[in-house]
Amino acid sequence: MIELDFHDMGCDFYAASGHKWQCGPGATGILYVRNHGDDLPELWPQNSCLYSMIAQPVSNDRSRIKDISGLFVLRGQENYPAFQAMLDACDMWEEIGRDRIEMYDCSLSSYLKKKIKETFGDSAVLFSPDIPEFTSGLTAINPFPDRGDGKTIEEFVKRLQEEGYVIRFTEFNLHVEDPKPTFALRISTHFFHDHSQIDGLVDAMHGLYRKIV
Repeated sequence: MIELDFHDMGCDFYAASGHKWQCGPGATGILYVRNHGDDLPELWPQNSCLYSMIAQPVSNDRSRIKDISGLFVLRGQENYPAFQAMLDACDMWEEIGRDRIEMYDCSLSSYLKKKIKETFGDSAVLFSPDIPEFTSGLTAINPFPDRGDGKTIEEFVKRLQEEGYVIRFTEFNLHVEDPKPTFALRISTHFFHDHSQIDGLVDAMHGLYRKIV
């Protein structure tokens, strides 16, 4: 979804699932560990692998650790076909260009927000700002008067799926002091190809909204 440069970020650790935005197989993931430099964070990795002579530093002596990332790799029996499929997915994104993917995702996200405003008007609350510096491929919206009504949101998602559109719902505390969560529909434009598919989604959402309200 976003082109990242861990070195420019000064990132120590970064974890991500492999089956979501990366579109790889299930039960895979990505773990980045900064492995070099004089200011490495204090880290005491523990591995339940039986090969303790490899997975653990000798006598648990941190000074003997030569390769931090290697301590996270060995897990016993590995699913090599899944790992290879994950690498193939990564190669595909690199071939397309992650910068192009991010730009297109965000452009579809911006179009979606504008389409929602035109279709729903003031009845819909957008929790995702249409600001380039803060935009991603995720858009959160709640068109219903009661933002804390999770049952209606959940039912909306199920009925929309019956019409061929798969979105999710989420919940969060809009303000720290809120005693109850706010619910929202969560739309990922990473899985839409063009404006016509966005138009179809918003039309289906609005038609279902009018039936419920």
